[in-house]
Amino acid sequence: VSGYETKPALKPDDPGPPLSADEIERRYVAWRDEITHGAVMFEASELRLRYGGAGPSQLDLAANVSEAALPIDHFGTIATTRILFPAGAWRLRTTSDDGIRVRLDDELVIDDWTWHGPKEHTYEFELTKSRELPIRVEHFELDGYAILSLDIEAVDKQGE
Repeated sequence: VSGYETKPALKPDDPGPPLSADEIERRYVAWRDEITHGAVMFEASELRLRYGGAGPSQLDLAANVSEAALPIDHFGTIATTRILFPAGAWRLRTTSDDGIRVRLDDELVIDDWTWHGPKEHTYEFELTKSRELPIRVEHFELDGYAILSLDIEAVDKQGE
């Protein structure tokens, strides 16, 4: 993964009753706009953020992340990269706690923008020729245990 941005996300003062889809989307857009200004950035070779009960500043990711003293709850992450995929079948596999959205070549392919415990999602795709594709992962953490990971693997279609 070429880079991450992480910054405390918006925290609802009172979760109240379940939110409508429109309200969830409104809050998402506000969060995305807010998180991209003044974000703490760093580069890493893979997206495996096993926070557990900690937050970004407790993970020895980079000096600037540690020095930022980010909270252990109520933060967000945006990770972006570009990967050259050979022709063939591929699978994206994420594990997240809490919400996650993944865009592949600007198409939303994984969308679970909810408060939840560790959950895995997969998305499979095929390429007829080699292509470089952008990947964008967005994640938010409300409270408690936290994890964010993305694995990319070739899919053996002959073994099916």
